[in-house]
Amino acid sequence: VDRAGLNVEQRMTELRSLLNNAGEVALGEMGHFSHSQDISDMVEVAKKAVQGKTLSNALLGFANLHKPEWNSIEGTVKRMMRDHPMISLFPTTMIGHDGRVVAKHPGLSLGDSDSSENDEVFWSEAVKHHSLMVSLVVQGAILPALELMVLEHRIHETDWVHLCFQSPVVPPGRERLWGKALSAGYAFDFVTALHLLCPQLEHLVRSRLNAHEVKTTTLSLKGIETENGLSKLMDYPESKEILGKDLWSEIQAVFCDANGPNLRNEVAHGLMPDGACHSIQSIYAWWLCYRIVFNTYWNSTHSINPTTEQAEDEKEGES
Repeated sequence: VDRAGLNVEQRMTELRSLLNNAGEVALGEMGHFSHSQDISDMVEVAKKAVQGKTLSNALLGFANLHKPEWNSIEGTVKRMMRDHPMISLFPTTMIGHDGRVVAKHPGLSLGDSDSSENDEVFWSEAVKHHSLMVSLVVQGAILPALELMVLEHRIHETDWVHLCFQSPVVPPGRERLWGKALSAGYAFDFVTALHLLCPQLEHLVRSRLNAHEVKTTTLSLKGIETENGLSKLMDYPESKEILGKDLWSEIQAVFCDANGPNLRNEVAHGLMPDGACHSIQSIYAWWLCYRIVFNTYWNSTHSINPTTEQAEDEKEGES
């Protein structure tokens, strides 16, 4: 084929430009749908979990404001797809903030409920449902509790680093990086927090796999060994077993999946503008990492039941 004579390269450049323009136009034509929900009760419960408590118990309450349970999410999505099949019947295209098509999945196949395509549709619907839940949790619990904690407790970066040294889940040599990231989020600097946490969470997952003798590298034909990225690490069947279903699903939905915020990819490739670093999903990502670190620390250093700790707190308040 005479590519030069047919102006193939020039035409391909023109088509790429047209594709980019079409994506930007599509974003501009999209409408916004919203609904209001009274979250005042949720806010009060979140504040009560941290208010007037000792620092350790306030941190414990903050870490457990929300307990991700993917069996519950999957149950809700299954009911929605059963009772309202039209919501998943048609193919879906996901468009990123810059107009690029970032994900596609086929519509629900009514004839074969066990098809892999239906599994893909089910997962994408679960991620969307998770995103809605995250919005509610961040606005109704995490932010109100965080604002109150900042007023009542001054926590320095060195304190966060010390916590990371005490948490068994933080890999050796990474304690200061994790501590700096958690400290930044506590100061509402989610730009710094997110850019530190994304690569460190990937390293944490890699370290957990290595600890179970799972090979996390790929060997090229030239004999070059390359570390696999987070998305590929999460595809290993051992990952779900080692991390547990709930945490594995949370990391997939928040950091790895294009149907969600896909934070690891967005941060690693410099695709995130300033504002997106302070989005609901970014704040949740910081809190999720905090939850992992703090609860691992707590479980390794405290044999006392959290409900007993809470009772002692209430006793202190009464006295």
